[in-house]
Amino acid sequence: MAWQSWLSCSPVPSLRWRTTLHRTSLVQSTRVFAFNNRHLGQVFTPYNIGSLAAATTVGGMEELIEKKGFASIHDCAVGSGVMLIAAANEAASVLGRRYNWQNHLLFVGQDVSKTAGLMAYIQLSLLGCAGYIKIGDSLSDPIYAGDSLDNYWFTPLYFSDVWEVRRVLHRHAVLIDPHK
Repeated sequence: MAWQSWLSCSPVPSLRWRTTLHRTSLVQSTRVFAFNNRHLGQVFTPYNIGSLAAATTVGGMEELIEKKGFASIHDCAVGSGVMLIAAANEAASVLGRRYNWQNHLLFVGQDVSKTAGLMAYIQLSLLGCAGYIKIGDSLSDPIYAGDSLDNYWFTPLYFSDVWEVRRVLHRHAVLIDPHK
């Protein structure tokens, strides 16, 4: 494909790695080892579908980043993280011209299956995404402020200086204006 030959000339080696991640990710192993749990209704999303969804989502992120300083992408049935991975790949190409997507996008996911949620956590951590995964039912136990952190898995980049400062500023903004 034409875009693959263009990427082979790319000066950013991590971008080349990111575009091939969907072929070597844990998602592929779910098909081989049949991790799908039919009882839970698990059907893992193919990367092509995630890529299409990401292309429609990430396009308007620049305006939100300019206004708020960052944007978050939330998947309430994260599974193995395909939708978030596709969003990271799309953000790297769309936002990469103007912003470092790792400093401006927060990836949040939740899944009822611990196995699937931890697959997403591993992949987001390896990609260098700032964010977290909550293990639990998103309908009966959604993510909310003040939630117990027992079932949360935070990626290493979530604790970077950039995101630490954002959390501190957010806490102060909420104290000043509780309607934020």
